[in-house]
Amino acid sequence: MRTKTFLCLLFLMSGGCIYGQTASNDTINLRDGTQIIGKIHTIKETEVTFSYHNETVINTISKQRVKEIYLSSGRKEFYKEKEPEVIENSDPEVLLKRDNKINWADVEITYFASDVEGLVKKGDIQVTKKLNVILFQSASKLEKQVLDEAKQQAANMGAHIIYVVQPITSDGITFKVIGIACGNR
Repeated sequence: MRTKTFLCLLFLMSGGCIYGQTASNDTINLRDGTQIIGKIHTIKETEVTFSYHNETVINTISKQRVKEIYLSSGRKEFYKEKEPEVIENSDPEVLLKRDNKINWADVEITYFASDVEGLVKKGDIQVTKKLNVILFQSASKLEKQVLDEAKQQAANMGAHIIYVVQPITSDGITFKVIGIACGNR
């Protein structure tokens, strides 16, 4: 009888230890179905930093890849996919759906590959513009035009973010940007 009681007590204590080890971890569920178990250090506007269980290396992941987070405290955070926006004209009777295309002004620019991990490549972006010296066009205005045209190309592809592979380069006359347009589907 004593051995049964001892074994029962041992079983209950070991179960508590196992629960204690998993309960102290945070869980990140990604949109692609991957589950990350570890400790979350920070949750920022665009990224989450974490360490895997029993590791000290701090990893960073784009929040766009995250579907939900379960914190060890019991709190849960859910993240929706960025949906294409319906664009409305100033006239309330005119609704411009444009086949659910994304408004080009809402397309984001990123220089970090981690921001587009897990997203679908929609196409390549390459924009080149020449400075018109006759019109005394400013270089900063031309840089903005290059980025705006890149955003328009990305929106037409159905992408909501551009990963800039080669930032704006200039020889003083020509401005060029190269990137990859990405989206959720």
